[in-house]
Amino acid sequence: MKETFKKQYKLYLLAILCTMLWGSAIPFIKIGYELFRIAPEATADQLVFAGIRFFGAAFLLTIPLSAGPQRLISREAATQMAVLGLIQTAGQYFFFYIGLSHTSGINASVINSAGTLLCVVLAWIVFRDEKLTARKWIGCIIGFSGILLNGVSTQKMGLLSFRGDGCLILANVCFAVGFLYSKRSVKKTNPFLLTFGQMAIGGCVLLFLGLAMGGDLPQITWLGCLVLFYLMVVSAVAFSLWTLLLREYPSAQVGMFHFLTPVFGSLFSCLLNAWGVLKDGSAFTVYTVLAVICAAAGIFLSSGGNKQA
Repeated sequence: MKETFKKQYKLYLLAILCTMLWGSAIPFIKIGYELFRIAPEATADQLVFAGIRFFGAAFLLTIPLSAGPQRLISREAATQMAVLGLIQTAGQYFFFYIGLSHTSGINASVINSAGTLLCVVLAWIVFRDEKLTARKWIGCIIGFSGILLNGVSTQKMGLLSFRGDGCLILANVCFAVGFLYSKRSVKKTNPFLLTFGQMAIGGCVLLFLGLAMGGDLPQITWLGCLVLFYLMVVSAVAFSLWTLLLREYPSAQVGMFHFLTPVFGSLFSCLLNAWGVLKDGSAFTVYTVLAVICAAAGIFLSSGGNKQA
């Protein structure tokens, strides 16, 4: 009983930390756009910004990796890194960075819960040992209703767009596919090494695309560099811990915690707007509050009922 409690405590503690970091990244990316003077239409500059972030995150991961035993990277591990780098880093954040520049931080936070729904359903389809119970179905329905409520809110405010919301949804599809691939890959590969590889490859792809399209960072300040460094830390820590959790727990159980990302993202966006740090119009409305409540409720209904580890 004591071991079970410790195992669940570890899951909740690390998963909540990861989602809190990811949630904070959403408004900080938008702050980075403002500090580096990256315009919403400047796709090439956005890709350069993203590429530097993830390549820098990979560099940070060399610190824990250098402290452990040094081994040659197998062909299988290299393949896994390449696939995740192209799908979960380059693919996901190609669409995410473009979409985020065309919508508010709070809107992006709630839309991101779509990736959670995809993870739960796809995990049930791919991994037959993870049952999609009635409780999880109810959680998915409630969570998805949050996305619909948010859609109603953003449409009323004129924020709904394909380039914004459409790109964010495509980013969540890439996240879900990469999430399931990580579940299988991490069983044989060091999670820190796997995260390092995917960040390095994905970051290089994003940076190359941005530079090839003529992108750069229009304005460089020490405050902007500080924000960029924070985003590097978020990626290095959150992705490594998340990959570690996928090794020890059922993917559907871990994935449901991603419903907390829009909660944290919405809170951080609203607070930073209220303090005048971020100026993207993020503010709680009746629809937004209901959407966040639905997204948060999804995890409590859907994360239980799975006793497998």
